Amino acid sequence: RHKSVGGQLAIDIERMLNHQLDDAQLQTMPAALSDDRGRRYLAPATVTISTSGSAGQSYGVFCNDGMQLTHSGTCNDGVGKGQCGGEIIVRSPGGGSQDTDGNVLIGNFALFGATGGRLFVQGQAGDRFAVRNSGATAVVEGVGDFCCEYMTNGAILNLGTFGKGFGNGMSGGFAYQYDPYGTLAAHAAGDSVLFGSIADDDEMAKVHKQAVLTMLNWHLEATGSERAAWLLEHWETECQHFVFVMPRSLLLYQDSVEILKAKTRKDLLEELSTALASHQVTKFKNAWRNRTTIANGAVPSYGATDTPEMFVLLNNYTVLSTVQQLALSRLPKGTSVEDPAVEKAVRNLLMTEDFALISKLQRHARSAIENYSDEELSCLIAAKRMADYKAALTQRNIRSMDSLATYGWIIYQDARNREVLGRLPDFEELFARAALPELAAAVGKLS
Repeated sequence: RHKSVGGQLAIDIERMLNHQLDDAQLQTMPAALSDDRGRRYLAPATVTISTSGSAGQSYGVFCNDGMQLTHSGTCNDGVGKGQCGGEIIVRSPGGGSQDTDGNVLIGNFALFGATGGRLFVQGQAGDRFAVRNSGATAVVEGVGDFCCEYMTNGAILNLGTFGKGFGNGMSGGFAYQYDPYGTLAAHAAGDSVLFGSIADDDEMAKVHKQAVLTMLNWHLEATGSERAAWLLEHWETECQHFVFVMPRSLLLYQDSVEILKAKTRKDLLEELSTALASHQVTKFKNAWRNRTTIANGAVPSYGATDTPEMFVLLNNYTVLSTVQQLALSRLPKGTSVEDPAVEKAVRNLLMTEDFALISKLQRHARSAIENYSDEELSCLIAAKRMADYKAALTQRNIRSMDSLATYGWIIYQDARNREVLGRLPDFEELFARAALPELAAAVGKLS
């Protein structure tokens, strides 16, 4: 219970706000806020804790929204482990040097498994800094081996020295390294990450440049770092020495050009048509499972034949019609569509995402996209994957994630896809237009 600084407090804050205090009690606490999902959290720096000396293991573990932990001195391993919000600041007590290992303030695997919040270290860290980081933002002034190993999101800025294996297994987020001697590429995990200069004249370089500048200012404000102050004072000349590090897998999975290089036309059509068909079934399945009406009961107005609402309604009816035909084909001849056995079979086919059902719907999906060029198909897949990525970000339990470049990357990729396609076509519209002829024929059979 008392083997870390702030760990139990972070858990107690979450439990009190979201499981113990009622609405009447919370109304008397102006610092208690609520997000759009109803999760309660504290305003920034509501709870401030200052410590000094040697902090021991796992300083700031599970640090939560509203907490600000400031430490002057050293910390052992596990600083910010599991951090999900708030701010951890580790300041130098003085007496260190700028040499390698001359001002080590925190131990190994800081931010292990962190999902949000910020960490500022006015000194050096040990090995595996930000290992498996999934959303925290951090600035540090030197790291050991395997910095950002297995990182999946977030942003890390290192102003000092580094060891081997930088970015090993990194699959998300972005890292930045001050590299005046150009040695990062020789020490980084080149099979996992790519490098670029924030001083380049392209859109993403500008995003990364702004991210580094913002993080430097945050670091200076939090720690009073002399190194951050010097870099900001000489920004015009020193910005060219900052390198951004991004995962190869992020580029390969979300960039249309790289997708086109890696996949044949057959692969592109297969992935996109499967995704379109699965999307239609998932919508219907979720509505059935949650006992909600299709499209929230919306009914297009009279004469509205080409509206988004009409396309959604048509597609859901296409799914229903297709699954009913499939169910009838597996029941005794002459069975009525109103028979309870049909309803049971329909439900089973939908809930299990039956292969035959997906295959039938996939034919409509393939017809909807087969006239697109390979380049357009790769853009459609990139747009679909990016939409999935954005949906995943919105469903995160933890919202306290800065990750400035991640949002810049999303905007940049969306703009590139629109440039190729003119506009991103509505998948509902594509599917509806392809399925309409067969749907019209099927209505007569079921009536």
